[in-house]
Amino acid sequence: MKRAADDAIDSGVDNRPLPISAIVLTYNEEQNIEACLRSLEGVVDEILVVDSGSMDRTLEIARRFTHNIFTHPFEDYAQQRNWCQAALPIRNEWIFHIDADERVTTELVLALRSFFGTPPPATVSGLAVRRRIEFMGRAIVHGGIYPTYHSRIYRLESGRCEAREYDQQFLVDGTLVMLDADLIEHTAQSLFTWTARHNRWAQMEAKHLLAHSESLPAGETIQPKLIDTGECAVFDLSGGEITELVAVDQLGRFVKHGIKPTEGRPLIKAIRTMAVVVVNGEIHAFSALTGTWATLRSDGDRPLDTAG
Repeated sequence: MKRAADDAIDSGVDNRPLPISAIVLTYNEEQNIEACLRSLEGVVDEILVVDSGSMDRTLEIARRFTHNIFTHPFEDYAQQRNWCQAALPIRNEWIFHIDADERVTTELVLALRSFFGTPPPATVSGLAVRRRIEFMGRAIVHGGIYPTYHSRIYRLESGRCEAREYDQQFLVDGTLVMLDADLIEHTAQSLFTWTARHNRWAQMEAKHLLAHSESLPAGETIQPKLIDTGECAVFDLSGGEITELVAVDQLGRFVKHGIKPTEGRPLIKAIRTMAVVVVNGEIHAFSALTGTWATLRSDGDRPLDTAG
């Protein structure tokens, strides 16, 4: 299997390892770890794997690429990543947090070699890379999913992982440089694992919201929502009048959403899979995989509370 570093060499650039220490967290990642570490091989100066009790072949595979293997009990991602920065014998000033299901692309290798081709400016504390999620062999590039930038590479003393159980971000003190190159995430191997992971993340997010909400009335619950005006994509269905919004529940039924769009243009955040609107009585679904709208069926004024 060809490495990203080999493709970069073919492009005629300097092939010396970059002064970066890559940190990879693992737990039963035998399906992912080889491709992840192979994409780092020859690119970074040091690879450190921190495992939290894998019972499969994860560590056997990891030893083919590095002897820097450590174990540490897992509490949450923020705690584990911050422990790595404080406790590991990291030998480089710059670190790269990468997950076992992620892959460095040739474009990212070239961008990194360009940045580190000369000593980085002292004013720059970190690099933000562009994440591209791939699901069952296809990139999700629509619905607000792509591109998103993440500060994964930074000076050891300038960054840390945000202390929260879910959706942690890396916080960097100082200037970030954005790299227009992809870090690929193979987020799930099947629809089952995709659904299971998102259900788990939803529970973690609800737990975080409940623990940190000071205004939630007693007895209230956290409810899923389709509308998110803080971070949204805007879709225009050829000038049609959008009369209502609906969502698809776990049983595949269409359920009305209580919030109406304004001025005929819905504010929809397509969460991973699809958003659904009703235009002049017809139901349209937007797929984040294909970036296209499809008419599902025509119901007129009939309530949308039965199976589709």
